[in-house]
Amino acid sequence: MGYNSEVRPIHEAESMSNAYCDPVLIKDGIVSRLYRVSRAGKYFIIKTAKGESGAYMDMIRREYELSIALSHPYIVSVFTFEEVTPVGPGIVMEYIDGCTLTEFLAQNPSKKLRQRLVEQLLDAVSYLHKKGIIHNDLKPDNILISRIDNTLKIIDFGLSDNDAYFLYKALGCTPQYASPELLAHEQTDCRSDIYSLGLLMKDIGRRYSAIASRACNPIPQKRYADVAHIQKALSRRRNVLPAIFGILLAILTLCLYFTGSKLRALQSVQEEAMQREHFVDSIYKDIDKRMAEIYDPVIDTLPSIMYQDVCYQELAKAMEQLSSVSQSFQNSTQDSELLSRFNSYYTNLQFMYYYSALEIIELKPLSPAFRNLNTDE
Repeated sequence: MGYNSEVRPIHEAESMSNAYCDPVLIKDGIVSRLYRVSRAGKYFIIKTAKGESGAYMDMIRREYELSIALSHPYIVSVFTFEEVTPVGPGIVMEYIDGCTLTEFLAQNPSKKLRQRLVEQLLDAVSYLHKKGIIHNDLKPDNILISRIDNTLKIIDFGLSDNDAYFLYKALGCTPQYASPELLAHEQTDCRSDIYSLGLLMKDIGRRYSAIASRACNPIPQKRYADVAHIQKALSRRRNVLPAIFGILLAILTLCLYFTGSKLRALQSVQEEAMQREHFVDSIYKDIDKRMAEIYDPVIDTLPSIMYQDVCYQELAKAMEQLSSVSQSFQNSTQDSELLSRFNSYYTNLQFMYYYSALEIIELKPLSPAFRNLNTDE
């Protein structure tokens, strides 16, 4: 299946009518079939229901209603729903001359190209969520990469839902990339797609493993709240890498100019820089460990607490322990630059945990006693 409609030679196109013709079956699924057809010298895809099932045709029509309003460079374009085609009623959509994500990754693309695919994938899913649509079947087979310019395209909205179509997704999904709540046929939100995105990011490259691990946490409340949070995490990571690369490049440049004793002095500087970075890493790990010891038990407990004000009390108890974390790295060095780095890392991590806790707390009601107290006042 492919994007960027393929044009036939002019002498062939001139001899064709405006009707769809030359259907070729390219995918035979459980619910639907995909056919490549041609019209006026261009290729299109027609997606039609399999067999005579009215339920399957309802799903095809529902998919059309969900996707016809979408307009995004990284999402398959849907043109119309035709009642009469050579293969029966179906959705007419863009033809993509490309391959699946799995087939593309087997070609060992560059890191830069992998990064671009991740950015395009996140951009497309963010767009869907802003439209109130959850895809529910994000997997390599539903992600095509065009052969012309290696552009990513998300396809197949057969299991997508918005608030009106919640019950349909129980009809099926791909278990390997589905979230636990989707497999359990429970109510889902955008964090269900976030789970699938985490698994896809692991497929695309090991460099995304840390962010991907949080995205596909089995507990929805511990995942990123939305795609924007994943994009911010990637942005922070990219900002750190150029700085490290700059340091290494500067060291390499100096090595080309200095020899003998100067080179040995430079090597000493390198060792110092490495020791410094090892020290920074050890402090970061210590902050990670201490913050997890403080916040994880609270975040695990919050879902079982009934009232919002009681949750805030539990959160406040945890935050009282934060001074010990801050004090630990304040005492570790007198270097103001390092202290600034440690404080920035601590602040970002503390905000991440606090935001995760708030997402749980804000869904809960106030206790009757607390509401009565406010009423009396």
